[in-house]
Amino acid sequence: PIADLEDKDLKALATNLKGALRVWKEPMVGGKYVIAADTAQGLGGEADNSAAVVLDFSRLEHIATLKTNLITPTAFAGHLDALGRIYNEAYLAVERRQPGYATINTLFDDLGYPNLCHETDDPNYRGSIDSTVENCGVMPSIATNTQMVERFRELCRTGNFTTPDQELIAEIATYVYDDSRHQLNPEARIKERAESGAHDDLLMAAMIACFVHPWASFSSDEHEGATRTVDW
Repeated sequence: PIADLEDKDLKALATNLKGALRVWKEPMVGGKYVIAADTAQGLGGEADNSAAVVLDFSRLEHIATLKTNLITPTAFAGHLDALGRIYNEAYLAVERRQPGYATINTLFDDLGYPNLCHETDDPNYRGSIDSTVENCGVMPSIATNTQMVERFRELCRTGNFTTPDQELIAEIATYVYDDSRHQLNPEARIKERAESGAHDDLLMAAMIACFVHPWASFSSDEHEGATRTVDW
């Protein structure tokens, strides 16, 4: 419950989001965290959700969820900025596709979020080495998606990724993976359940978080004792 949260900034953000933010563990002093996000248009109703997960970096433990289809991609950026700063300037990765471009541009250009994921962080990256808005986030592709799914499945199988979120567990149960081709089914959902409201937004955020986890970087050691500024 929001009333039980001790961190005043996190409590204020959760109150502002009116139930869209669920928190199982609050940030710890010196803790390192990864946040990943999948952006939607914010159309309400049965439309897709903008979703984000917060992982404890040291344990690959899912400790908070932000999920809503009632805010624009730009507003989503503001909430991600606040959430990331609350969690000690978490390493923040956003899927780089429409409508995620608006979220990334806002985080990079307008809010100046200090620890955005760039493709250049990946040791296997072979493009331009400049960390610009053009290579912020994670670009979906058959190769990238395949790697994300395979890593996530292995982490779940071995118990190295844990989640208390029943909504995420439900999305995992409805996700389609093409074992014969070892890649994502383009539909990415079980059609007979899609009509009853099945989504994969939260699952995509979780897979992105686990995918970028190996190369996540942090500046918390450099800013020990700095004042936290949060705006939403």
